[in-house]
This record gives sequence, C-alpha cells and structure tokens, in this order.
Amino acid sequence: AIKTDDFRLDGFYSNKRLLLFDEAWNDLDLENYNSALLLANELKEYETLDQGIREIKRKVELRNLFGRIYSGLGNSKKAIDNYLLALEILNNSFEKDLENENTILNNLALAYNDIGETQLANKYIDLANSREEKINQDPIYLVKQYNNKASITLDEKDFLENANRAYEIFENSDPKNKNSNNFVNTINILGGFYLKKGNFENDELKKK
Repeated sequence: AIKTDDFRLDGFYSNKRLLLFDEAWNDLDLENYNSALLLANELKEYETLDQGIREIKRKVELRNLFGRIYSGLGNSKKAIDNYLLALEILNNSFEKDLENENTILNNLALAYNDIGETQLANKYIDLANSREEKINQDPIYLVKQYNNKASITLDEKDFLENANRAYEIFENSDPKNKNSNNFVNTINILGGFYLKKGNFENDELKKK
C-alpha cells in the first residue's frame, strides 16, 4: 500500500487511484480485459488499512472489478472468488453499504449461473431482490432484478413471472421510462423467449 504523511501527496494518490479506476472500467466496457487486469493489479498498491466507508467502497469496487474482468475472460471461478471476497469485506465493515452489496450479489448470481450452479445463482439473485426492495421504493429500480432472475431461471413459469413483472412496471409507470436501457432489455428478454418458443413450436408442427 502507498503510505504518506503529506496531505498533498495523499490528494495526488487519491486522484491517481480514481483515474486508474476510470481507465480500468473503460477498458472493461471496451472488452480490453487484459489491459483492465493490469490496471486492477496496479490498483491493489493503493489500498490502505483504513476502515472508513470510503476505503471499504474502494476495496469492494476493486474486487468487483476483478470479478467482472475474470468473467469477461471466461474464468468464472476467479470471478466468484473475488465477488465472495467483496461480500466478506462488506460483512466485516462497521458501516453497511446495501447498494454495493446488492451489486455484488447480482454479479455473483450471474457468475454462478455461468457455471451451471443454478441453485446458488437463484439464492444470490433472491438475496439481491430482497436488498433492492429495502433500498429502493421506486419499482423501476426493481426491473433489473426481475430481468436478472428471468435470465438465470430454467423454469418457464418462473421466467414468465419475473419477465412480465418487469414489463408491467414499465406499463404502469411514466412513459419516459420506456426510453431507458432497462426497458429495452425487458423487451429483448420477453421477445427472445417468445421468438424461441414460436420457432420451437413451428419445428414441432413440421415434424408432425
């Protein structure tokens, strides 16, 4: 960890750390996973022993970053290890951060789903849903949870229940919400299901 007793240097290293995070997330968005991984490893040098919420958030963000990078590289085991470490950091913190915890739970669920661990995936997405309901009263914020749940379930009834709940939220909300990415994702999830189902039923008819 980088340590200094000079407040000016502290400010410099703090700004440098933020810039490195920005670069790493940008590389991740561009799918430059190896470059993002190099930056993430560099960011480990900026961690301190401080137990304040700001440092906790940075440590959790870094583990989440590692998790996202390893998911992109197809290494789900390392992704899961980092998400679990992020949860451990949050659980050991004196100050609770439900928003960050919810993000990690979502990512953990998706990572477990990637390796076929559907029971664990459902466990963590359900935890994420319950956290989200505590954090946000606006149902629009629950759409992502319902879409994630729909995406990982293998049960058709469960899929339709969650995907339709997401769609109904938009139908009963301000029309401007339909300009959001969440609404596009909801339509894509439902549309993809019915398209696949329609193609399957057509194939079955042809066989007859």
